[in-house]
Amino acid sequence: MRWTPLLCLWLALASLPLAWSFEPDMSPQPATHPPITPEDGAVANTNPPSMIWRFDERAATYTLQMSQSPDFEGEVISVEGIDMPFYNHSEVLADGGWYWRYLVVTPEGEVSEP
Repeated sequence: MRWTPLLCLWLALASLPLAWSFEPDMSPQPATHPPITPEDGAVANTNPPSMIWRFDERAATYTLQMSQSPDFEGEVISVEGIDMPFYNHSEVLADGGWYWRYLVVTPEGEVSEP
């Protein structure tokens, strides 16, 4: 086999994990779990609001991301290593609209789509 720059590039890229490897569980929240909150479009009564998302059996941890941009470009608050499907941020968020999403991280380090 002859090592060419193109072959080396292909091998390097092939060894990289995909940015988003699977979809999180989006089925209805189990009846024994609290409802997902805040709901889309909700006005929070507290700042920062409590956040609860769908439990995922594959999760070792979760990553929560918050942004004032709906496409999560620019400044993003990212909290990694959350071991339960809920989070209460420790700092007040700036005034205005906020968007949030979570990612599931498996024991093997695979990261879900947001």
